[in-house]
Amino acid sequence: VEYVERTNTILSTCSSLHIWDPDKGIQLRCIESLRSPIQAVACMPAPDAVAVVATADSCIQFADIRVGQFVHTWKMFGSQNVAGSPRCVCVDDQGRFLITGFSTGALNLFDVRTGLSVKFWKAHLEDVTKIRPTSDHKFVTAAQDDHMFMWNSGTGTLATVLRGHGDGVIDAQVFRDEIITVSSGKLGIHTVYNAQSSFNVYRIKPDLVKSTLTSLDLLPLSREFLVGTDSGQILHLA
Repeated sequence: VEYVERTNTILSTCSSLHIWDPDKGIQLRCIESLRSPIQAVACMPAPDAVAVVATADSCIQFADIRVGQFVHTWKMFGSQNVAGSPRCVCVDDQGRFLITGFSTGALNLFDVRTGLSVKFWKAHLEDVTKIRPTSDHKFVTAAQDDHMFMWNSGTGTLATVLRGHGDGVIDAQVFRDEIITVSSGKLGIHTVYNAQSSFNVYRIKPDLVKSTLTSLDLLPLSREFLVGTDSGQILHLA
């Protein structure tokens, strides 16, 4: 789920791209990909009103939210896909670079201005579960292999290894100088963007969680958390 600031709409994906009015709770449009089911969605930073989706056939498509249609398509690989299925996609804070994560643990970094791949590399051992941009021109990647890394967005070079996790990271959010993660029944917080960052773990009471945790979001004004589960439950954690 992504929020588009310019149009005040919510995006979600379930093979297609759905555009919602958050105030009325109604669907405004549904954009079908003619190529392959949509696997992941991200937004270009404001003031753009453009969604970026990764499809099952390893293509990147750009959708203009205002008119409700796809306007560009990139093929991420040639005749042979060596990366597996796309799992997530992310755009940096300035909208210059785009990165996709795959089921094999691979990452593919693109220059948005040219559409060319800057770097393709094996970053993790298992599924890349989440990629988030930071405010200092970097990306954070998390995976099922219990590892989190920070990469320089322009080159794809490793900037920092974020240590502390003993479980695969399900979801992650970046807020100011903190990285908040959710794993099996736990919230984790890295306090700064370097190898010396402190890492604190907060366990969620088992009686609150009725099923598997699947997602995390942050309420920035109150600094409280929303955690989703695979049964449709949403937990509000203070």
